[in-house]
Order: sequence, then structure tokens, then C-alpha cells
Amino acid sequence: AKLLLDRKATSRTELLLMIGVALAFITLAIPIQFKTNWITIAWAIEGLVILWAGIEIRSARLRAVAHGVFAWALMKLVFWDTPYGYRAPFTPVLNKYFLSSLFVTACLFAAALAYQRLGERKQILARTFQLVILIVAIVTLWFIMTIETQTFFAARAVRLKAAEDIRHELWLGQMALSVLWSTYAALLAAIGFIKRTAAVRWAALSFFALTVVKVMFVDI
Repeated sequence: AKLLLDRKATSRTELLLMIGVALAFITLAIPIQFKTNWITIAWAIEGLVILWAGIEIRSARLRAVAHGVFAWALMKLVFWDTPYGYRAPFTPVLNKYFLSSLFVTACLFAAALAYQRLGERKQILARTFQLVILIVAIVTLWFIMTIETQTFFAARAVRLKAAEDIRHELWLGQMALSVLWSTYAALLAAIGFIKRTAAVRWAALSFFALTVVKVMFVDI
């Protein structure tokens, strides 16, 4: 691709074809070389780099490839990396799942920022993609925080013997989730008003509504 780029007679289709083949091999090589959460991290980094390149050279195809790589990373995060069942006692936040998932979420936020900053400079009108990636990043952060909190209290409850103590520990976990969701919604609302972003404010209202429903039908 670099050799073709140096030739003036090279068509854009040939260049993008070579770049696409290279990216396909890189994407396949990542799960062969790495293991578990490192695959998700590598795919998220690759998606961010491809998106930056797609915006830089104004290539809609490269940006589409970046969206696909981000989708792969999210699917692996949700369906393979996330511990839904039993989880051994762990330190909150400072553990492999949360830190790796937080890195993936940071790449999503960086992608939305790249659309906003670099896209405006390159005169690329992609407001819809920017908002979609931003909302996905917000929901992903909420998702991993929810899993982290719920599995933490579930792991503590498993170690208890009395049924009453187990129920109390699980109830504490539900209350902690409600506090976490409402705090997260409040922070989103503040950011939405400061940045004047309607999508973030709507996300905050949605999380507030979800918290109210949870408190009414689960916590009480």
C-alpha cells in the first residue's frame, strides 16, 4: 500500500484494497497471538487507529472497517469477557476484567472525539456516527460498572453460610447498583448541560428513569 501510495498513477481503489487486505490479516493475527482480554484491547486500539486513518484520508470505507472492528471488540467484551456467572472474590476496579473493559470504553470515547475534532477539520459530516459511538460508549461504561458491582456482592454472598446473610448481601448489591446508576446519571446530566449535548442529557434521563423503575420494583 505504501509503494502504491508513492505512485501518482495509483487509483484510490487499488490503495484501499491493499490497506483492506493488510487490516484483515492484522485482525486475524490478534486472536492468534494474544489471549483473553488482550484480544479485546488490541481490537479496540486497531479500530481507533483505522478510524483515525479513515478520517485523515477521508475514506468512508476505512471508517466502515473501523466500525466493524469496534463491533467485534464489543461483541467479545459482552459475550466472552464478561463474567456473568460465578466469580471468585476480587478487588473492585483493580482487576483484569474492569481495567481491560475500561480501556475499550476509553477507545470508544476517543473515537467519538476523533469524529468531533478531526472530522470537523477534515470537513467530514458524520454527526450521526459520532452520536452513535458516543451513546455506545456511555452504555458500555454503564454496563461494565453494573457487572463489576453486581458480581462483587454476589462473590461476597457466596462465601456466607446463613440464608439471611446471603439475602442481605444481595440486597446491599442492589442498593449499591441504584446509587451507582443515579450518580452516573447525575454526572452525565452535568456533562450534557456543560457541553450542550442533547444526546448525553437524554442518556442521563434514561438512566434516571431506569433507576426509578429498579428502586420501585426490585429494591423495595
